[in-house]
Amino acid sequence: MIAFARAPPADTPTEALDYAKLGRLQMAGGNIRNIALNAAFLAAQAREPLRMGHLLQAAQSEAAKRDRPLSDAETRGWV
Repeated sequence: MIAFARAPPADTPTEALDYAKLGRLQMAGGNIRNIALNAAFLAAQAREPLRMGHLLQAAQSEAAKRDRPLSDAETRGWV
């Protein structure tokens, strides 16, 4: 949970992030950092604040790299 709070650049605008839900992800710290940074890029590209939908998209991409899909229990209620 703390890893997600610290991973995006400090000046990244955010909206409605649920750190308890993010904390259910079963990934190593490096993967979490990648997710947060990629989600920040997705949000910036869309000119939106960082939201759970951006994090879900980035988490799915990161999970695909590991050949381990995300479980419903990990991402339930993100969007």
